Amino acid sequence: MFASSRIFGSVFSIFLLLTTASHLLGQTSRTITKADENKIKQEARKLIGNLEFEYDFFLTETALQRRSRLAALITPGAGRIFFNDKVIVENDFYDADIKDLEKSARDKPVEDYFNELSDKFGAHDNGDDPNQGKQVKINLTKVSRVQAVSDADSMYIKVAFEVTYDGKARNGYAFKPVDRVAELRLEREGRNWRPYISSIRFLDSATGIENRTRNVGIVEQILGVDIKFADVINTPDIKNVSRSPVLLKAFNDNDLWGLLIDEDNDKRVLVQPIFCEINEFIDNRSLVCQDGKWGCIDKSGRIVIDCIYDLPFSFVKGKAQVQLGGRAMTIDTNGKVSK
Repeated sequence: MFASSRIFGSVFSIFLLLTTASHLLGQTSRTITKADENKIKQEARKLIGNLEFEYDFFLTETALQRRSRLAALITPGAGRIFFNDKVIVENDFYDADIKDLEKSARDKPVEDYFNELSDKFGAHDNGDDPNQGKQVKINLTKVSRVQAVSDADSMYIKVAFEVTYDGKARNGYAFKPVDRVAELRLEREGRNWRPYISSIRFLDSATGIENRTRNVGIVEQILGVDIKFADVINTPDIKNVSRSPVLLKAFNDNDLWGLLIDEDNDKRVLVQPIFCEINEFIDNRSLVCQDGKWGCIDKSGRIVIDCIYDLPFSFVKGKAQVQLGGRAMTIDTNGKVSK
């Protein structure tokens, strides 16, 4: 009886080990810093926002200029935004129900997509422009976490957005205001990550843009690892935010702010640049912004109030009025909701 129990226990342990290993092999264990993720999100927003200019360019310029511009957009260099010429953009220009379209009609290589945009909505060869003065507008709605299929694959991030354009096509039909999602492949360039568009498709509201099983791990703070004190102490974007009990300075790197100590016997980076703003400390609290939301850190650099609030706020006698999802509430200096 005892022997059979021991054998069963050993078999179960092996089964548990194999199951756990199998589970772990299917997960992404790659990690990046919070500073990296914030920079990536910022660059992703900028890249998709700049598509407004590209749409307008292809709607107004000549075929020769369009070809030259497209070459710059897909060729390695400062102007590149698409990963290559095989990037797929889901077709906006169909007349039939999309479910009735063949895949070749539904999925357009980036060159074919912009050529069709120009042919249907752009200026005529004789210079006439029936949509003169009308502009493309892009509204970003959501940015995903940084994701990866596995440690062996490239990392990527997704941006949900909508494109609106009130011009009319030559056959009279309107531009389709369809919600879209761009998948951006991330490439390491020096100390930073640069995104390139690898596809643009219609957004499936049922699945959204998040896939938690593919989210890479985020290290919330790495103290003094990514950026060293000597790298930033003499940069122009640096400001005093507290003088007591130690001199604290906020520094800017790639449009994000970090925090350092600048004392004779203690010179180090406390917080890597992960905030879009760090304000002066008042009563051991600094108002900070992260990913467009507001919260607070203390003088150790620890986040004491998560960056979840819609608008900046300040404390009066230990209380602050905040907005969360359009709802007003009162919190104390530790972020606890109070009456």
